[in-house]
Amino acid sequence: MYLKEIRLYSDQDVSKCSFLETFHIQAEAITDLFSSYLNKIYTDKVRIVNINCVSEKNFEKPILISPFLDVCILYDVGTFNELGDEEKEKELVNLILRGMKVASEILDLDDALFMDIAKRISFLDYKNRFIWKKPKFSPDKKLKAYVRVEWGLQKVKVEIVIEDKKKNCILEEDVELKHPGRMGLDVLGELVWIDSKTVELRHQYIKDEVYQFSIKSV
Repeated sequence: MYLKEIRLYSDQDVSKCSFLETFHIQAEAITDLFSSYLNKIYTDKVRIVNINCVSEKNFEKPILISPFLDVCILYDVGTFNELGDEEKEKELVNLILRGMKVASEILDLDDALFMDIAKRISFLDYKNRFIWKKPKFSPDKKLKAYVRVEWGLQKVKVEIVIEDKKKNCILEEDVELKHPGRMGLDVLGELVWIDSKTVELRHQYIKDEVYQFSIKSV
């Protein structure tokens, strides 16, 4: 079994903050980026590590129920929203490292593996930017379309980009998302050319939610 995902949670009182200020929602972009670098880290029973950032009164011993491992670290989550965005991104990586130090002792892993990932994320300026899947070519092979994603703490930006063979940008348009965070990315279901000038982005789960983009001429 290989370690596939690391998640961050907290004992935050969500009734006292907006949805976008919720700790685990803001943490999703960084945990997704960190998890994307978990290349073939073998564990005996664990695929997902849940790191719970909690106060002393809510601190619990690690719980391993395959394929999950839950660990706790002490953290005053009330201070998190007082930080600026750049400080938050760095703080989230530090919290992952603290949690994975605990998890590494349980799973008999070298926590230097996770320090290396943190360095990579620092090199990327803590930004989760990526091209979703492979580009799709138009029926006449003259154009290619792809989806560009920038996943931030409180906002996800998804763009449809269409280029010609010389990589000239023919169209660049935002996809209007109805939800923040990971839920917003459910829009990434399928990218399909309808004809040589029109491409559709279809929601992963909602059949009727389709976004259509057309160019006037090439």
